[in-house]
Amino acid sequence: EVNGWGTIEASSRPLGACAATVVLIDEQRAQAWILHAGDTRAALIRDGTGQLLTALDQGPDGELVRYFGQAGLQLQATAVRLEPGDRLLLVSDGVTKSLTMSEAVTVVEQHATRAASLRALGQACLRVDSGDDITALLMDIDDD
Repeated sequence: EVNGWGTIEASSRPLGACAATVVLIDEQRAQAWILHAGDTRAALIRDGTGQLLTALDQGPDGELVRYFGQAGLQLQATAVRLEPGDRLLLVSDGVTKSLTMSEAVTVVEQHATRAASLRALGQACLRVDSGDDITALLMDIDDD
């Protein structure tokens, strides 16, 4: 449907694109698969340090170069081993337009609970005001 919007006049750049990061967790193997296309991001936080799990699929003018709905799309697929105490942070482009992932991880790690972490992350993004929606998901990995 998004591809049906067409392209920007005098270009081949689409009028719209759909980005997403999807996480599939295999609890028995203590592993996650990260599937990604676009300007959403994912990071693994281990011992307070963030590791990027996804690339930012943007061209020099900010246009998406890989996105859902694109003909011949090949998703970025990343496997990551999970340990108790790890955190997975997934954010929308409203966050990536406001903060670097390093800044987002720092904000998240300054708070003791998921709720406080996400509230602070949202407030930090609103101070920059990217004009885009702000969505974040924070998963804590435990022994259970």
